[in-house]
Amino acid sequence: MPGVVFPTGLKVDQVLDAVEEGYRPRSAQDEAEYRAYAPGKFVDAPICLQLVGKRYRDEATLAAAKVLAEIIQS
Repeated sequence: MPGVVFPTGLKVDQVLDAVEEGYRPRSAQDEAEYRAYAPGKFVDAPICLQLVGKRYRDEATLAAAKVLAEIIQS
């Protein structure tokens, strides 16, 4: 499956990406990840996205990533 990781131009914001109050984990693994999240550790870290396309659709996946990056970065 073709995949591409691309930068969004966005960075972690401690206020915007605060820990959600009242969140109910769906599993033990989800709870472990929720408890481990500390936005203060990631302030100003770049945010990237990964897009995975259908098998044998490499060109379409890259084209979609380009469109998404342009939308997000505008």
